[in-house]
Amino acid sequence: MKIIAYLKPTCGWSMGVRAIMKKYGLEYEDRDIINHADQYAEMVEKSGQPLSPCVEIDGHMLADVSGDEVEDHTGAVFPGLSMGMSSDFEVAIEEGATIVRVGSAIFGTRNYL
Repeated sequence: MKIIAYLKPTCGWSMGVRAIMKKYGLEYEDRDIINHADQYAEMVEKSGQPLSPCVEIDGHMLADVSGDEVEDHTGAVFPGLSMGMSSDFEVAIEEGATIVRVGSAIFGTRNYL
């Protein structure tokens, strides 16, 4: 998968996109559209508009997006499978779970009053 992110160095929206890439462990090319006019021009040409951030995933351009919108798109590409808890997480992982809840194994059982 090839991901190119057209971002500003310190923009909050751009930071949100970077956070989503980090959250999903996605490798991407971070193109600085403020300090490199050629990269800004490329973004405008590919997206058809001048607003950022823009993220291109395998040739599909997400134009003027937030981190949440990128997450929605990557969630469709990388869906998680949540099942299993502290008592059965090994079986859940064997069955393909990518998200397990193991709070009791880490913190101990809850004391309900």
